[in-house]
Amino acid sequence: MTNTITPKTISNSEVSSYLTCQRKHYYAHGLGIQPKTTSVSLSRGVIGHEMLAEYYSVLQEDPRNIIVARNRAYDRLDQHAIGGNADLPMLVELRQLVSFYFDFHADDTKLFDILEVEKYYKMPLNQEYQYGMRLDLLVQMKTGPYIGEKIIIDHKFLYAFPDASDIMLNAQLPKYIATLRQNGMDVKRGMLNTLRWRVTKANTENAIERFKRDIITPTDIEIRNIMKDQVLVSERITHDMGMGIKAYGETATRVLNKMICQNCPFQSPCKTELMGEDISLMLQTDFEKNTYGYGGDNK
Repeated sequence: MTNTITPKTISNSEVSSYLTCQRKHYYAHGLGIQPKTTSVSLSRGVIGHEMLAEYYSVLQEDPRNIIVARNRAYDRLDQHAIGGNADLPMLVELRQLVSFYFDFHADDTKLFDILEVEKYYKMPLNQEYQYGMRLDLLVQMKTGPYIGEKIIIDHKFLYAFPDASDIMLNAQLPKYIATLRQNGMDVKRGMLNTLRWRVTKANTENAIERFKRDIITPTDIEIRNIMKDQVLVSERITHDMGMGIKAYGETATRVLNKMICQNCPFQSPCKTELMGEDISLMLQTDFEKNTYGYGGDNK
């Protein structure tokens, strides 16, 4: 009998975490933990994505069901409000933002057909690891310069719009494009669909200051080099994780840089261990199993 081993799924987010700080990667993917209390920023992104997934899923079935689609999105937000697991002022602002988005992009179903919502794909890289992704939206354009093309859309809830360098340095969408091509789809472009949550006098009065869609068209060479980096880092991750959790914990290094550390969700256990103290009780009381981001990318 031949034993089959399921390859480890390594996402763009995991690669980014590893390259940012090995210690952060050790906590999130080695120990597989996350804080029990989610940051407002992460909650906004997660719940916002859930709302848009509900909205576009309804429209995928019937583009005419605009009211039903909106109500399904609001229902998803209300579930978080009732559960008390998210910051209430943030939820109020998020509802306003997404409602504003629905009005601003009310003609979406005239612009494109919705092909897939929150669909998971993988790309085998070798017997040990594979790349995994979960797309937000795949559409086929019905009008405009890309008519007839399939475009993958990635939603972002950000404080400010991405600038030219942010767009140029985006590695996620090229990896998504490569994976869809590997799965038999002709996709040339991606789109960053940004919802800017920062409230100012200007963007309260002008919706164009809240929403922006940027097309990303990576070249084949860019895609190939980005996937090469994915493979190289995946090899390092596979090697380090293969040592065993204890050994990895002894070798995973810290960056100890203000820019990297100030918003890190693992700042407390990292600092505690740095001081030579035990973190067992802290892990039991303040952290839980990481249930988000495996097999795909964090939002």
